[in-house]
Amino acid sequence: MSGPNYERVRLNARFPAMLLLQNLTGQARTIPLHWHRSLELDLLTAGSLDVTVAGQTTTLTAPAVLVINTATLHAMTPNTARIQAITLLISYDFIKQALPDYDDLAFDLQGRSATAARLKTCLAQIGEWYRQRPNGYQLLIGEQIDHILYLLTTQAVVPRTIQPTTQCDYRIQATLTSLDSDYQFPVSMRRYADRYHLTLPYFSRLFHRETGQSFREYLLNLRVEMAQKQLSQTSMKIIDIALANGFGSAQRLIAAFEKLYGLSPTRYRRQERALRPTS
Repeated sequence: MSGPNYERVRLNARFPAMLLLQNLTGQARTIPLHWHRSLELDLLTAGSLDVTVAGQTTTLTAPAVLVINTATLHAMTPNTARIQAITLLISYDFIKQALPDYDDLAFDLQGRSATAARLKTCLAQIGEWYRQRPNGYQLLIGEQIDHILYLLTTQAVVPRTIQPTTQCDYRIQATLTSLDSDYQFPVSMRRYADRYHLTLPYFSRLFHRETGQSFREYLLNLRVEMAQKQLSQTSMKIIDIALANGFGSAQRLIAAFEKLYGLSPTRYRRQERALRPTS
């Protein structure tokens, strides 16, 4: 029997989050039990949902805002024929860089109606920018994400009193953590299978069951996403970025980047620089 799936969040190329404008009907309204490392915020704009977070179920009716902490099991079941929502999944690595003690923290909106109201406004504005796409909208969204994190850390932060409940196989969870630092180096699936005294076929099936991706696909996407950050934030040559992120050549990075983002690294960097405000 398969357990709750780990969801790898694919970040936007120009701000540290995944943004979804959701208009769900039919089976798409039901979100099965899953977890991810990103911090999730949901603004429910139409409809009603039963939301289960860390084993506790509550009913949300629009307009409502929800915060789901890192690595917390959650699922959603609809109560209405249509569900509309704005979902923002903020990068764990981005938050961790800003808040080094993030693993010891959690965010809680209970009893904080003023903070919840401000978050609703922020998320609604992000959704509007994403729909209208004015010039520089990615920069505006990035600034709003910073503001959301500021609100959470100054008005809704609490100590994390229990470890996140993921129910992910501990061997795969440990492998994902290791890959966050090992992706730059030559790594093989056999290395991790041997570490846990598993056969290669069994480890491969286990990894796919828990993450929904093959080991190779997960590692490749991780490397591309890390390369994307350096393309955006540095002036490093493409070949140097490729080698720094575990690619054997610039050509391999280019092919993988185009497959994931739909444009070449050079074109992405050119567009990214064009979006930056001039001094």
